[in-house]
Amino acid sequence: MRRFLLLAVLSVACPLMAHAEVEKVTITSQTVVADGHAFGASGPYEKLVGRIDFSLNPSDPHNKAIVDLEYAVAG
Repeated sequence: MRRFLLLAVLSVACPLMAHAEVEKVTITSQTVVADGHAFGASGPYEKLVGRIDFSLNPSDPHNKAIVDLEYAVAG
């Protein structure tokens, strides 16, 4: 559930100039914050460390502002 919340926050925080799709989410570590102390209705927090891989479509009109996107290579 918290992973999806993180993705939701990131998708809202990103500017609407570009449109990207999440291809893969890799969580490398997950630790409890503040010794598991609950913060109101949200409950205890966790620290997630990992990587989110995105893909961009060069032909999508939202992505035209990204210079030379058509030359980018996945790596």
